[in-house]
Amino acid sequence: MKITVSLVYAVIVLSGIILIPNAFAENVPDWVKNTAGWWATDAISETEFVNAIEYLVKENIIQVNVSQTSETSQGVPDWVKNTAGWWAEDAISETEFVNAVAYLVKVGIIIIETNENEKHPNQNPMELLNDLSFLKHIVIPDNQSKHFINSDGFRSPEISENKPSNTFRVFIVGGSTTYGAGVNDANTIPSLLQKKIDEKNYAQTIEVINAGFQGARSIEEVKLVKEKLLDFAPDIIIVYDGY
Repeated sequence: MKITVSLVYAVIVLSGIILIPNAFAENVPDWVKNTAGWWATDAISETEFVNAIEYLVKENIIQVNVSQTSETSQGVPDWVKNTAGWWAEDAISETEFVNAVAYLVKVGIIIIETNENEKHPNQNPMELLNDLSFLKHIVIPDNQSKHFINSDGFRSPEISENKPSNTFRVFIVGGSTTYGAGVNDANTIPSLLQKKIDEKNYAQTIEVINAGFQGARSIEEVKLVKEKLLDFAPDIIIVYDGY
């Protein structure tokens, strides 16, 4: 009789939450079903089960509008544990189990943390470039070391911000490969390119400037171009990352 009452209660609850539009079941991994069964039989803890559910949500196997959840952080109700066991034994469908989980997330029983990009998916990525505070590494002008860094912070000879007439200016942006970690100034990629160009004896002066810096990431390279290199009127900007 107790089992019958529990089943009726679960059916009533599931019939209500099945209307939640933001949840669906699709290709739920087998290990999650095993995890549900283990939790139902107390072979694993509630925390381990919740971690499995968080995986489903983060991988969009279960889709829930997290921004609409409440602030509740109570424990998982017993009927959910029963539902997990029934699903593991194929007594109910995968969809019914997934909808039960979606209900838990929606009412805030299971909390799924999101980062700022997930909370604001429509934010223009370029807006992230308005803050320079994340820049950790800055090339400091220094002509006393074995690596000559000019007054503008480039590992190249001095140049004028005002580009001379009849000059074609090339900047190479990148990380340690471009910067030339472990080699002298003459053997960096920009220096070798400059040497090859000089051998051609072009009528126009072509400057190749090393704007690489060690540990560079794409977002930092974009900031460098946007905030600094454009002031030097480049004709070409080459981005070289990798090995």
